[in-house]
Amino acid sequence: MIHSFGVKNFTCFADWMELDLTLNEHVPEKFHNGTGISPLLCLKGSNASGKTNALKAIAFLKEFVTQSFLTSSERPFELDTFFQNKEPTEFYIQFTVKEGIKFFYEVKLDRQHVYYETLKKDNKIVLSREEQHFKASTFFDGITIPLSNYASMISSAFYYPETKQAIQPIYDFFQRIFSNVTRFGFTLYPDTIFDSNQTSIFAKQYKEDTKAFAFMQEFLQKFDTGIEKVEIRTQTTPDEKQFYYPVFTHSCEHMPYTLLETAESSGTRALFKNLLYYFFVLNYSGVLLFDEFDVNLHPDILPYLLELFTDPNKNLHNAQLIFTTYNNDIMELAGKYRTYLFEKEDNKSICYRLDEINNRLIRNDRSLVRLYEKGLLGGVPKVNVYGA
Repeated sequence: MIHSFGVKNFTCFADWMELDLTLNEHVPEKFHNGTGISPLLCLKGSNASGKTNALKAIAFLKEFVTQSFLTSSERPFELDTFFQNKEPTEFYIQFTVKEGIKFFYEVKLDRQHVYYETLKKDNKIVLSREEQHFKASTFFDGITIPLSNYASMISSAFYYPETKQAIQPIYDFFQRIFSNVTRFGFTLYPDTIFDSNQTSIFAKQYKEDTKAFAFMQEFLQKFDTGIEKVEIRTQTTPDEKQFYYPVFTHSCEHMPYTLLETAESSGTRALFKNLLYYFFVLNYSGVLLFDEFDVNLHPDILPYLLELFTDPNKNLHNAQLIFTTYNNDIMELAGKYRTYLFEKEDNKSICYRLDEINNRLIRNDRSLVRLYEKGLLGGVPKVNVYGA
């Protein structure tokens, strides 16, 4: 689970942007399921306030930590600083791996190289580097490995036989962060998980994983899409490859009718794909970063998706959901402890958790939506209407 995350000098964040998912003993247990860590975080704000860029920062760190050894090839990082300035970018993340061990990781880098990286276990430095040199490697029993200017020490260690086993839990944590944002922002069907946005990729996953398939079919039926059954079929393409596609069965006057995905609503198509992400995260103790998670979905469906994370009987592995939305009613479900508002000051994005505001109007028994829509909490667009 992510405890906290921060980034400085990244896209619209000139100074530190920090997300804190920890909740103290005074916060009711229903907000954290007894873990002291929130299973979800709602990011709200006007257009261009920085919500999506907060998700992009976490997604960038995941890719750097897991893939930089394979993709570096002595080339610059695709790193976007604040108005493309030349200063380095800094990241930190505090997290617990699946085995229950707490780590803290930080890195400072620019487009050309890594300045330093540090990994702490239970507040003790176990792995660190400056430039291309190890400063501490007790995590590997003194073993050192070659370091590249362009690769994370974690990614590098994962691909060396002598150090792979030790670094595996750290690598796996980052690998289980799934996202529908890329460097260029929101994408409806992300490449970052399945390397393709084609329906065949999703259908193949469902075909090969019966539990994921049952999960998807159950929710499509529950959400009143009119679907009685889903079937995954295959077809051989002219180049002798297998193409997978879903067929949806509906009933009308007791007669079954089948439709291809292209004939289904945009909401059904979105759910067919997106439910696979929810399944993976919930079953593998992952983190799902979802920009505009409510797109194409009826508002009445959204509480059921959030309940997958907030209900301990459904979220058995402490999965987390960090999402953006323009749906104001979600604030009531998330509450002040699990909602961040984003704003811009002098074109610099800032954010704050609602329970950090010294505002006597905010109470657990009072509607957040009314306060937000009146502009009393911030995070709403300042619209100038000319000619009115």
